[in-house]
Amino acid sequence: MGNSKEDRKRNFNDYYQDELFFLREMGKEFAESHPALAHYILEAGSDPDVERLLEGFAFLTGRIRQKLDDELPELTHTVMSMLCPHYLRPIPAMSIIEFEPQRTLRGKYPVPKIKTEVESSPVSNTKCRFRTCYDFDLLPLSVEDMILEGQQLRILFKVLNGVQLPALGLDKIRLNLHGEPVIQYELYNMLCRYVQRLSVRVTGQSDQEVVLDRKNIRPVGFDESEAVLPYPSNSFVGYRVLQEYFTFPDKFMFIDITGMENASKLAIQDAFEIVFQFSKRPLDSLRISKDSIHINCTPVINLFSRSSEPIRVDKERTEYRIRPEGPNSNHHEVYSVDRVFGLVPGTAQQYEYNPFYSFGHRLSERGNIYYQTFLRDSVISENTTETYISFIDADQSIVSPTTEIISAELTCINRQLTEQLRLGDIRIPTS
Repeated sequence: MGNSKEDRKRNFNDYYQDELFFLREMGKEFAESHPALAHYILEAGSDPDVERLLEGFAFLTGRIRQKLDDELPELTHTVMSMLCPHYLRPIPAMSIIEFEPQRTLRGKYPVPKIKTEVESSPVSNTKCRFRTCYDFDLLPLSVEDMILEGQQLRILFKVLNGVQLPALGLDKIRLNLHGEPVIQYELYNMLCRYVQRLSVRVTGQSDQEVVLDRKNIRPVGFDESEAVLPYPSNSFVGYRVLQEYFTFPDKFMFIDITGMENASKLAIQDAFEIVFQFSKRPLDSLRISKDSIHINCTPVINLFSRSSEPIRVDKERTEYRIRPEGPNSNHHEVYSVDRVFGLVPGTAQQYEYNPFYSFGHRLSERGNIYYQTFLRDSVISENTTETYISFIDADQSIVSPTTEIISAELTCINRQLTEQLRLGDIRIPTS
């Protein structure tokens, strides 16, 4: 099917029309969000004087935008979007959640990352959605106590639901170091550097134990499969580790004790302990308790998939705001645009568009029509952005595929709603 379009360079009229539409669309939203500050904007359509004023502002700001674009700011933006797109994106909210095994759980239950989602209690009538970041096994175990005596640390476990340890098929236990940072870091340091001997034994019976290798202690969070922030494969993994450490150090407070299948040789019924013998005495500041170690925990991040509202393209505009679909769309901010496709009205045809600035844009199903996205500061929420999309050809001329309705698949975050969450609010399973 032919696709009517108009190829042209961006002239001043394009900037003027974009600014005028921005004032009308976003001005209305700003007025609705701040009625005490800007309620007269809502009356712009009925007041010719206000309408002329808006047109004058659109004229002036259009000239400013044209001048800024002449200085090629999109050059650095597009290079960064190809090589390091994560530096242009907001940092989503992250947290640690603990799963509680049901009383019917009688073996380890795999919890896959990304596919497992949880929601928070409603904030302004919107539930913030999070997804897990690590693959882990949910275990019917509980930490009964932690005992530090001299250079020896004992962690006492209890098997729940009447299950015996050999029946669990246990191969590892993931520990989450919990508490004040000074306790977390000292305990992490002792477990990763100063363990001289590691063993599993029947609780209170030192003659019934299995000795494990010190290599069975594995820090979690450094492998590429344990990433929390999405990073492209062409970026250096060390930068991701650094960014995650400075933004969310708690994601590294996990340690795996592997080789637990060897404990099946012991006559363990429902209680056992893991014993760490250190080569030096811990600092006096290491005051641990039963609450210093948790299990069945994993990091979560406020990222979720959502479709955009349909966009009807026309010849009067060169850019379109991408809105996540659903109620309270202003509570959702676009983190990334994952896919853009066009739907031809009255047919089942669907065409996919590739980003112009990509390593495979020549593979576009729409010939030489591509899309590009860019960010603008939001006028309704501080420190957040709005994502806009435009369509161009191989010469970067403006293209208007007027016969199509555009839709996009997005990854979103819940803007600043997550700042209002409290301890225990992220607790609602989605399935």
